[in-house]
Amino acid sequence: MITMKFGGTSMGSPDSLKNVTDIIRLNLNEKPIVVVSAVSGTTDILIEIANLALKSTKGYQQKLSDLKTKHFQIVEKLFPADSNYKLDCIEILNEKFEVLTSYLTGINLIKELSPHSFDFISSYGERLSTVILSAYLNEVEIKSTFLMADQFLVTTDQASNADPILAETKKKGKPMIEKIIKAGKVPVITGFFGKSKKGHITTLGRGGSDYSASIIGTITNSSEIQIWTDVSGIYTTDPRICNDAKPHSLVSFREASELARFGAKVIHPRTILPAIESRIPIYIKNTFEPTNKGTEITFDERKVPHTIKSIALKKDVTLITIETPEMLMTYGFLAKVFNLFNEYNIPVDIVATSEISVSVSIESKDYDKLVRELQKLGAVSIEKNLCIVAIVGLGLRGNLKLNAKILDGLAKLKIEAKVITQGSTQNNFSIIVKSMDAINAIQKTHKILFSKND
Repeated sequence: MITMKFGGTSMGSPDSLKNVTDIIRLNLNEKPIVVVSAVSGTTDILIEIANLALKSTKGYQQKLSDLKTKHFQIVEKLFPADSNYKLDCIEILNEKFEVLTSYLTGINLIKELSPHSFDFISSYGERLSTVILSAYLNEVEIKSTFLMADQFLVTTDQASNADPILAETKKKGKPMIEKIIKAGKVPVITGFFGKSKKGHITTLGRGGSDYSASIIGTITNSSEIQIWTDVSGIYTTDPRICNDAKPHSLVSFREASELARFGAKVIHPRTILPAIESRIPIYIKNTFEPTNKGTEITFDERKVPHTIKSIALKKDVTLITIETPEMLMTYGFLAKVFNLFNEYNIPVDIVATSEISVSVSIESKDYDKLVRELQKLGAVSIEKNLCIVAIVGLGLRGNLKLNAKILDGLAKLKIEAKVITQGSTQNNFSIIVKSMDAINAIQKTHKILFSKND
């Protein structure tokens, strides 16, 4: 068995859905398990609809009507006019829109939107796209059954960023999925969400369909996990920033983890974790160039070239600095600081310390309560509108001259490095710069690292 995940752009139009179908057909001998994202843009629209439902009746109803039209237009163009599978698909979609409409009506009446209600609404993009793809597979004589992940994917109860409970998920999900495959059908499964033990619909965070694929690949002992997106693997940097960026055929799990953590959009940061534990290789492939081999992410570092792989960019970063003489020659101060970050569920990206201060970069915008608590420990300063430029690769180990060359190149462009850190594994060299300088910083660094003429 293999697990194949198709992203939002892959699901975004009749033509791209036909591409997805062709790719699945080519892999039928591998007994594919298919995991899908919502049609591109749908989750953002659902979030907007949920927020509008709190404020006005007309606003959210119009947006919901537009979303319904968008999905039904895909169905109309995808299926033959006289298709029975089309009629079944429309009937199921109508049922799902009726449930969603009723739910939003309740929110609009009571003017209350809880975090778990927010997750329930956000899950509908995948619920819709899964029905459409499964119906079309049946239309083109690929037997298929859709499966909603909340039937088996058990999570913690934390809204918007839940963690899977793998043992229980495997116990429920593995026989359910294997039964479909043994019946000669392709399971098409919703990504992005599951259900907590308390019965709440929970989501795995934005981009969580990748994570779902890794979980499902792990519990079914898949031989590989394929992430099908709109780029041909992991590049030396975002090709939209540097048009001479080149793809890699092979990177290590550790390198991919660092790139994902620091903003590489090609894969969700937590996707790597279950696959690492199960030693399942991941392939990043392009739905629109299916013959391209893409990038293999492997746990076997012995076969990975020890080179610098890529430059990632994480936007919308905030730097929080806590300064106090109490740090000097004392024990336990940093523990107090990081216990507060843990208490308020705010992940930390980069940490830099001096004798009397500690600077921490975060992505969260909801940090007011945290800051009030940190102010009890010392003077707190906040700097917004920053980006992290992260250089990642096994080839960084011990390469101090290269780090100096990068910083010298940025200095010549008058780009200030707010924070400079190297990860303990020495696979990552990161610099925090102003957002306005980020593109120039990446282009200059890419030229230094990957251009023969620099």
